Amino acid sequence: MKPATAQPSAIADAAGYWTIQLVMHAGTKVGHQHVCHAANLGGAKAIASRLCGDTRSIAGFDLYRIGRVAGSPGAALLVGESQPVPDPKAWADMTAARIA
Repeated sequence: MKPATAQPSAIADAAGYWTIQLVMHAGTKVGHQHVCHAANLGGAKAIASRLCGDTRSIAGFDLYRIGRVAGSPGAALLVGESQPVPDPKAWADMTAARIA
């Protein structure tokens, strides 16, 4: 499984929101996109791993911390929950909210 993209910041240990994009084995094909609310980076990685499941078509995931985007999918998620983001505009808004 491809390792998650790491973010070297202190906020990784705080609760927050992350985008998760599954990566297919083909390397260039984008998989499903999700948003999650987790207690910390480790919790977000666990949610992403669960979303990958046991399928052989998924190579791993890209994981990014984001600022809470008001009105976006996932804004009402409880800690430990995730949901798909099928809308390209909503996904673009969330990727624009990535925390460096």
